[in-house]
Amino acid sequence: MKLFVANVTTQRQIVNYRIDFTPDGQRLIGVVIPPRISPPIPPGQQIMLGDYDGMEPINSILRQLEPYGLVAEVDVPRLPRGKRITLVSAVGAPVKAETIRVVNDHNRMVKTTEGANRRKQAAIAMSNIVQQAVEASEVPAPMTEFDVGIEQDEQTPFGERVIEEGHIVPQRAGEVAASAQRGRGRGRGKGASAP
Repeated sequence: MKLFVANVTTQRQIVNYRIDFTPDGQRLIGVVIPPRISPPIPPGQQIMLGDYDGMEPINSILRQLEPYGLVAEVDVPRLPRGKRITLVSAVGAPVKAETIRVVNDHNRMVKTTEGANRRKQAAIAMSNIVQQAVEASEVPAPMTEFDVGIEQDEQTPFGERVIEEGHIVPQRAGEVAASAQRGRGRGRGKGASAP
């Protein structure tokens, strides 16, 4: 019987397994450990892992690959919720393209659900952090006075443009702003003279 394994992920998979059986289906007994077999499977494709006499060698390979996300083609209609599938196996005939598409859709839904759950948990964690920061901080008193930076675009006597910066400070009744007492100040372009 032939064993086919399809890679239903979007990346190359290397399948590792050992065969403890002879080509005629007899179990190897002894101290010799059979070599590891590691065929690569391109994404969205399948390979034949071998042609064996009997189901015992095939079941051995399937048991070795199950912890890594292998599901039999006949079990695809009953896929486990919330678990991603990486490999699909079929005995006797290749895995159907429709089965690969169904498993890809299942994996996409699992990833979408996992992402939504992670975003929800991050939002909850961030909400707690913000709430703690608000509770720990002091609320500043409302501002009554503030400085505002301004820029003034003027020309020098030589026709060059100059931008001057200053601050506006709100004046109280009867006070004269300090800038009005000092005068206009000096220019910042070519030809500006020192005081």
